Amino acid sequence: GTIVVGYAGDGKRWQGLPFLYRAFEKLHEQYPEFRLELLLSEKRTTPDTSYIHVTDALPHEKVSSFLVDCDVLVIPRIKSRVNDLTYPSKFMEYMAMGKCVVVSRTSDMHRIVVDGENGMSFPPEDVDGFVSAMATLRNPEVRKKLGEGAHRTARGGYTWDIQGKVFLDMLRKVTA
Repeated sequence: GTIVVGYAGDGKRWQGLPFLYRAFEKLHEQYPEFRLELLLSEKRTTPDTSYIHVTDALPHEKVSSFLVDCDVLVIPRIKSRVNDLTYPSKFMEYMAMGKCVVVSRTSDMHRIVVDGENGMSFPPEDVDGFVSAMATLRNPEVRKKLGEGAHRTARGGYTWDIQGKVFLDMLRKVTA
């Protein structure tokens, strides 16, 4: 059947949407079962294809319904100074949902994702790397295993409670 890959966010250059369009074109040529669902916070010009669908901005409380309907969630950030300095909050939200995540090796996401255990990663802007990572996800059992691993990772070290304690401990050390 169809494998739905989801992206939710804005279309700023550093988010990697132009790359994702190029990579998805090649992915779909090789594996036509993949379809890309985009939930964009702003109107963007997107390729007009049968395998890329855009949903306009939704109220915040409805975003999770969009994500639940996806089989894989992707964060295709490019290599940039912005991505060296920022971390996408949606990354851990995706993992906590128990979804298989595919991320570019930016923003320290690659320090958390262990390929084949809790997600897949690829070098930024590497179309072949993206296609290769996605090809492994054709098997629903692999997607399920990676989603479960993602959930364990999120619950094991990245909840608000855990991260709040880490932050407070750092503040105590700095101010001591």
